[in-house]
Amino acid sequence: MKADTPFKLGQCTIKPREYSIEFSSDNNKVLQPKFIEVLAYLASQFPRLVDRQELIDNVWAGNHYVGEKSLTNAIWNLRNEFKQMDTDNEYIETVRKKGYRLLIKPLYLSDETAQQHIVPPSQTSKLTTPRTISYLVIVGLIILTSIWALSNHSVVPLQGTITSITTDPGREVYPVVSPNNQYLIYSWRRIGKQPNLYLKNFSELSAPAKQLTFSEDYEGRAVWHPDGENIYFQRKHWDYSQCEIIQLNIITTEQKVITPCTGEVDFALTISPDGDTLAYVYVDGKSSIQTIQFLDIARGISTAIPYQCKNKCQYKDLDAAFSPDGKYLVISRSLDEEIREEIFLFDVNSKELQQLTDVDGDIKGLTWHQSSGRIIFSTEASGRRDGYVFSLDDNKTSKLNIPGFSYPNAIPNSNDVIFHHWQVLSHLSTLSLSDTIATAPFPFIRSEYSYRSPHFSEVANKMVFISNESGYEEIWTSNIDGTDRQKLTSLERYLTFPRWSHNGEYIAFLGPKKQEKGNALYILNVKSNLVKKLNSDFEQHFRPSWLQDDSGLIAATKNSNQVTLHAFPINHQQSYILLNQAVTFAEQDEAGNIWYTPGRNQGLWRFSPTQHSPSPIEILSSDLFRVGHNWELTNQGVYFQHDYAKHHQINYFEFNTQKVKPVVKLPKGTLQRNSSMTFIEQEDKLVFTQLEFPKVNTKRLTHPLLQ
Repeated sequence: MKADTPFKLGQCTIKPREYSIEFSSDNNKVLQPKFIEVLAYLASQFPRLVDRQELIDNVWAGNHYVGEKSLTNAIWNLRNEFKQMDTDNEYIETVRKKGYRLLIKPLYLSDETAQQHIVPPSQTSKLTTPRTISYLVIVGLIILTSIWALSNHSVVPLQGTITSITTDPGREVYPVVSPNNQYLIYSWRRIGKQPNLYLKNFSELSAPAKQLTFSEDYEGRAVWHPDGENIYFQRKHWDYSQCEIIQLNIITTEQKVITPCTGEVDFALTISPDGDTLAYVYVDGKSSIQTIQFLDIARGISTAIPYQCKNKCQYKDLDAAFSPDGKYLVISRSLDEEIREEIFLFDVNSKELQQLTDVDGDIKGLTWHQSSGRIIFSTEASGRRDGYVFSLDDNKTSKLNIPGFSYPNAIPNSNDVIFHHWQVLSHLSTLSLSDTIATAPFPFIRSEYSYRSPHFSEVANKMVFISNESGYEEIWTSNIDGTDRQKLTSLERYLTFPRWSHNGEYIAFLGPKKQEKGNALYILNVKSNLVKKLNSDFEQHFRPSWLQDDSGLIAATKNSNQVTLHAFPINHQQSYILLNQAVTFAEQDEAGNIWYTPGRNQGLWRFSPTQHSPSPIEILSSDLFRVGHNWELTNQGVYFQHDYAKHHQINYFEFNTQKVKPVVKLPKGTLQRNSSMTFIEQEDKLVFTQLEFPKVNTKRLTHPLLQ
């Protein structure tokens, strides 16, 4: 049959020429052309499984950069349309990492039937019926929409050429090329091993890599000295309690410690073009400000960047890169924990700081183009990474359309960049605690999308979690077995940390403010689906939980670098302080006691808010309890993540025995400390976010935007 021949799927009729789906005579919906093309192609291949690349080749003419995300969006929207009209049947099956298959046999309409729906072009002069007038209006709207898209957006973005540099198993990250283009250094984390630095001849990439370091610590983020013989890199202890910047001569392999750094922050290191100064992220022990530190290599003198803080100094410097001429430093900075980062330009001589961009999500590496007029950076939003180019000439940001683009570095004497390709999926796993035979975690919800931050309500008998299935980080619910997944929000924002109220009527979560910087506390009424933002003068809020009587939320806040624990009544009353000290996450038990963690590697604590002057008690020391977020309070004890040098472990602290016992051992890199877990008492199960161990490779990019 022709690709534009109408066909039926169950009770609905698809008309490719009209780009419509008709469920009944009074329910005819026009969809985007590509959505219908995808559906028509799947119908033409029934019952065969069609892989994603084949669909991109046939629907998007092989344009991988446009098609990859557009295909995901098309499948999601088609499923949505079918689900609204037919809740009993599944129409499209997703076969993970392979493709899609139509589950209902298409019934193609005969030519005579097709003519009843489509008017031949030769008869257009006789169109006078309301139905045909509606058809013309639809076609006109499609044409106008296409004209608008052409005038406002680039339909076919500029494409680049990607060359694979490393293809070894495990993670090859933070690639950087030597000044003479002779060598490539990167951090390679093999499965079951700690990450160490490796060296490749950049002109003989097929030759095996040479291992440079042999540490049981984390080695990452190297930079080259201009002499091409020395590198500087950061070495962190596996529990992040120690950090050092190391100088390594690649010829003699001699190493020496240059200066201490902060283990709790991400790898961040850059060197001035003359090789005299290192810049790295450092947390000041007195002020607790996370800022950029300069190190005079020859003299060994460290100084914080002396720019003045003019407006609400609630920031964290996250990364930096020297310009090719050494006059500027480009800095990524966060004003809140989860929502937005910004890029600033720092003049090394005048000490002036200028904001360049607002970025949704997290910045995952930045570098300068060799011309000094462009900044190349990566961002991650809704679980997806891509690259961007910011031009200092016109202050415009252009998208590279390279999914997975991460931590770029300019290749010396070239317009190309080298980067590592990172696409990590997270899924929800369930672990039975009552089995007599030890079991491994079992996937609870898993697909080509990411799922995280689960929380279960015994009253509602539903799981709530975050998913990027719609293209944004929205709030979803499901049954206890993962079925009947429902998207509750359509805010098209980056939402985090959903939490059921004890009565099962509300879900609290964090989300961005509409016009202002920072984040806000929100409450979703599950019955009405209405979302309300709680009144708060604080710019930054941490992960929320509920007071036992559901009268309000518990959440840590931050103002002027001071963190305190607050209660936020949901009846518009003013918030009030529960504990005037640093807290990352807190929960209240049935007796009214509040359990909390001050931060990573700072133990588990408890206090009673009913006391006039609460005196917190340390329940578990920092040796036993190192995590700040990934723990869950139950009536009988506390489940929590605990990290070791080569693996993760979920432990359980039992109140009756006052002992800690192991629950399950998991591979390193499959749990995150800022994640969450939830306990299902009626089934004696844990549900938690688990990462797949990703295959991360180094790649080279040649792109028109970089020429």
